[in-house]
Amino acid sequence: MKIVPVVFISILTLAAVGYGYLNLSSDAVLHADINKKVMSALDRDQSATPIKFLSTLEAHTLFRTQKALFLDARLERDFQYLHIPGARSVFYQDAKKSLFLKKLKRDQLIVVYCASAQCPMAELLANALHELQFKRVYVYSGGMKEWMAAKYPTQRFQFPDQL
Repeated sequence: MKIVPVVFISILTLAAVGYGYLNLSSDAVLHADINKKVMSALDRDQSATPIKFLSTLEAHTLFRTQKALFLDARLERDFQYLHIPGARSVFYQDAKKSLFLKKLKRDQLIVVYCASAQCPMAELLANALHELQFKRVYVYSGGMKEWMAAKYPTQRFQFPDQL
């Protein structure tokens, strides 16, 4: 009978985190617990379904822990305007000829994103990556819209003469 309160508290904690009522940056223990849960779920998720989706919290956990490569599926001009720090721009139609992708290991954990949940380009890029035999591809469906709404870090592209 003591499992019920623990499960209930865990659900409330995750809900509080997801809705922004709990500040993760102030609680390292909670960070570690969430990191373990997200990574464990991703490691277990080896299903045959080609497209797997991540929540904003899951995507941010992978970003914060630097466990995944983020690929921006939007047009290059949108990427240059604003993107998730460290992300690379790969338009879905260019995936098969991308020299960058050819150099990556096929078991690299990859998170693809687009502008928002209504943008189909992240799913199109995820499908292209699966065709290229990448095994651990996830779609962050909230995209830049939810990332910015959560006030997570963003970056503008800087040309070499601007560095």
